[in-house]
Amino acid sequence: MGIASPLALLAALLIALPIAAHILRRRDLPSRILPTVAFLERAITHKRRRIRLVDILILILRMGVVILAAIGMAEPFMVGASRYGEEALALAIVIDDSASMAQLIDFSQKRSALDEAVARAIKIIESLPQGSEIAIVAAGAPPRLILPRTKDIKLGKGALLSIQPGARRNAIGAAIKMAERQLGGASLSERRILLLSDQSSDESIPTPSFPVELEKVIGSGYSPNIGIVETQLVSPDSPNSPWLMTLDVRGSGFSSQVKASLRILSEDLPSHPTILEKEFTLLDGSSSLHLSFHPPKGIRKIAINIETPEDRLPMDNRRVLPLEASPQLSVLFVEGSTRRSARFAIRALEAASGSAHTFLPLLVDADRLPSFLADYRSRENSFPQVIVVSGFFAPSPESISVLEQALEEGSGLLVAPEASASRDAVEAWARWLPARPVALLPAPSHPSLTLEPTSHLFFRSGPTGLEGIRISSYFELVPLSDSALIPLRIDGDHPFLVFDPSSRRAVLSVGLDDRLSDFPIQPGFLPLLVNLVLKLAPPEVLPAHPISSGDLITLPLPATVKNVEIQTPSGLVFERNPGPSGLDLSDLAEPGIYELRFADSKKKRIGRLVVVPPPEEIDLSPRLSLPRSAPTTSKASNQSTTSLPLSPLFFFLSGLFAIAEGWLRLRDAFPLFQKMLRRRPHAKSITSKVLG
Repeated sequence: MGIASPLALLAALLIALPIAAHILRRRDLPSRILPTVAFLERAITHKRRRIRLVDILILILRMGVVILAAIGMAEPFMVGASRYGEEALALAIVIDDSASMAQLIDFSQKRSALDEAVARAIKIIESLPQGSEIAIVAAGAPPRLILPRTKDIKLGKGALLSIQPGARRNAIGAAIKMAERQLGGASLSERRILLLSDQSSDESIPTPSFPVELEKVIGSGYSPNIGIVETQLVSPDSPNSPWLMTLDVRGSGFSSQVKASLRILSEDLPSHPTILEKEFTLLDGSSSLHLSFHPPKGIRKIAINIETPEDRLPMDNRRVLPLEASPQLSVLFVEGSTRRSARFAIRALEAASGSAHTFLPLLVDADRLPSFLADYRSRENSFPQVIVVSGFFAPSPESISVLEQALEEGSGLLVAPEASASRDAVEAWARWLPARPVALLPAPSHPSLTLEPTSHLFFRSGPTGLEGIRISSYFELVPLSDSALIPLRIDGDHPFLVFDPSSRRAVLSVGLDDRLSDFPIQPGFLPLLVNLVLKLAPPEVLPAHPISSGDLITLPLPATVKNVEIQTPSGLVFERNPGPSGLDLSDLAEPGIYELRFADSKKKRIGRLVVVPPPEEIDLSPRLSLPRSAPTTSKASNQSTTSLPLSPLFFFLSGLFAIAEGWLRLRDAFPLFQKMLRRRPHAKSITSKVLG
């Protein structure tokens, strides 16, 4: 026990006031003239004894009110154990709010791991020593600063309660860096980072500058979960043909065989009638289903639900897809100095068409580029959505003019060089690229491609299909734009791909043919090219292919678009203004279909995005660990004391004493209380009436 304001105890001297009032107060009975004096004297004696007892009780209660109020004003506290020291510190709390944190730890109360993390964080900040600073960072991609460094504990509680799970991947490493930047400006010498996570991440975490404590918010062991990894929907060729669907399902934490059920429902009809129902079995944690179905006429979207007896993460069991014709995306391949340099890329896009996207590959020689683009522009009223230059060539003034116009109107650009490209040709194209090719370098005997954190934009979790790539030589790329991303590097040093999402332009260090490498015949060539073309396409032709929250950071829009209306999967509609680099969509975390409506100088357009949980979040097995060289702390080594305020308790007791004193003073004024207090024979009752 302790007292924060001992001088306030001087208020206890006010106890003299009720004592003086008791001494000065004269309580006597009025004179009565009755025939039976002896009987009256006995009654007077009994009445005086009862009044004296009540007066003593009232005095005690009044003294108690004063003393308890004085103790409450002195701010007493109880000393208890705390995980941190007695002195003030700066604490940055990093809360993992990725999709896996939506897993249930209490099925009866629907309590999730994120709910547990928030509850623990609130208890921690309440127990911090006085004068401490807190900062709160959410670790779901992209990491967000929920609360900048502050001493206001109430703001911290409100910020913690605002965190909700969404279809986000894990970005704990970047979140810890953000927490470090918050602690870097703290005035307190003691600085620490607390990470609350379910540990279901295999992300590599950089060595932090401050002590870090990793606290797991669920029990040890594996959490069983089943979820949808990928869906491919093929529209029918004729009105009577069925829709075709390929569905990949993954499970973790189960036995070798798991039985589950699949239901396809209509999202447009209020009753959600079942379109298809099927039982299936997961063997060794995975299953691939090939389905065909005839949806009712008039519906625009369907919901796919997976059900299994035991499942910790409901979010990844449901996926909503639109039933609309896949938009056709025109991709113009411009062949430079070498004929047939784009043949591998064209075949790849033709093979990818017919699922969630429909590509229209176009081919033209460099000499015919100006006339081809002019004819296409006059015929289609727009340029091709993506222009792929296979091999550098020295563009003519006419080519430069028409390319400038195409890029200004929103066409994406991908350039893949050739070994025979001249320096003048390279310099001519550098004006439009996010990176400058400076030299042709010989490749090592056993090159390897290193994945950077932004590689998830083009590859799903697991092997990339480029592990065995062989390269004879490649161009050294020097990034020119601050917004340029480098998803892949050669041997962890030289960029293999440079992509600028703001301008939708990209450049490769090798060509699309098989002269410098076997890149076009690798298994990873198809998914990389398809995803790259989709990222380069203008937003109004983006297909409704599933993405994870945080993958699409900004959506480039024409300069004429000033306002975008966004409708969430739950029906909420809000408006947002694009910034200089495009429309920020990094906070779209609710899984489902988003509709984007905007108008430019040409016409009103509608874009649709499907947000789904990342595939790597389906596996809930604990994997995350801090680097061994990181300065870490443990709860056992940091046990100390903290204060639990007791003032509210003493003020509450003081109020009870005041209520009791008032009841004793007023009880005789109410007949109901008189009847309750009467416990004497009939004669004494008559006496009370006479004396009262």
